[in-house]
Amino acid sequence: MSGRTKIDSTAGAVLATLMLPPGAKIVAAPRATSQRTILATHGITPPAFLAHVVPALRAAGIPVANVGKLRVVAVEDLDAWLRVQGGELPAAPRRGRAAKAANDAPAEDDEIERILAQHGTRRVAGGRR
Repeated sequence: MSGRTKIDSTAGAVLATLMLPPGAKIVAAPRATSQRTILATHGITPPAFLAHVVPALRAAGIPVANVGKLRVVAVEDLDAWLRVQGGELPAAPRRGRAAKAANDAPAEDDEIERILAQHGTRRVAGGRR
């Protein structure tokens, strides 16, 4: 055994020296997340995070820090809360033009299909025929 490795049998731990090249990068899991990083860390969209997750975390007594416009939460707390929720989150509500377009789309699509049918054609993926 080399002189750089120590084993503490009472604690069940091993202390070792690890030689890394000068350009090596050490990657660590994030300790906190916000609406800027939530998609990358947890796959939750920023609107869903702000509209649903943040208020629910606060209601559950989990601290959410306001840092300027950011809402920052500890990843460990968020992970624990998500486990309790079973990973189910409702979709973020649509606002403005997106909400109007979503509400008008079915009626508009039906009208387009009716007109296309009158001309003996139908809608296909990638365009009209």
